[in-house]
Amino acid sequence: MAASAFALDAGTTFRTDLFNGLVIGASVSNFGTSMRLDGRDTRRFSAVDETKLGSSQNIPQNIEMESWDLPLLFQFGVSSDAFKSENYRWTVAVDALHPSDNYESLNVGSEMAYREFLFLRAGYSSLFLEDGEGGLSLGVGFNTEMLFSEVVIKFDYAYRDMGRLENAQFFSIALEF
Repeated sequence: MAASAFALDAGTTFRTDLFNGLVIGASVSNFGTSMRLDGRDTRRFSAVDETKLGSSQNIPQNIEMESWDLPLLFQFGVSSDAFKSENYRWTVAVDALHPSDNYESLNVGSEMAYREFLFLRAGYSSLFLEDGEGGLSLGVGFNTEMLFSEVVIKFDYAYRDMGRLENAQFFSIALEF
C-alpha cells in the first residue's frame, strides 16, 4: 500500500526596530493535496454467487479507500531582545500553533548570550495542550573561531522532556565559513 501527496511549506519573518529588534514570523506547513491509500491490497477476488455451482470464484474488485488531508499547521511567533549590552544579550520568544488535527498551543523560549560566545537556553513547548507530549527544554552552546582562520565552530547541546518518550538529548556541531 502507498499514498502520496504534494505539499508546500511557506513562511516569512519581519524585522522591526521596535523593542530592541522585535522579529515577527509566520508560517503555514503541509498546504497541499489530499492522500489516499492505493496498492495491491485494495484488490480482492470473490464469487458472484457462492450458492450456485460453476460460479466464477475470481471476479476482481477494487476497494475504494477514503482520502484524508495532510495536517495543516499555521504558526505565528514573535521574539525580541529583552536586554542587550556590549557583553550580554537576553532574547525571549513565543509562538502560537494552530494545527488542523489538534488543539492550539504555545511555545516559549529564552536565550542568554555572553559575548556571542556562550549561550544558555530554556524553553517550554506545548503550553495549554491538554495531552501534549512537550515540556521543558534546556540547552547550552558556544561559538569559537579556529586559530589563524575565519572558520567558526559551533557546538550545541540540548535536553528536552518528550513526555512518554522521556528525555531526549541533542548534540550538534557545525562549521561556518
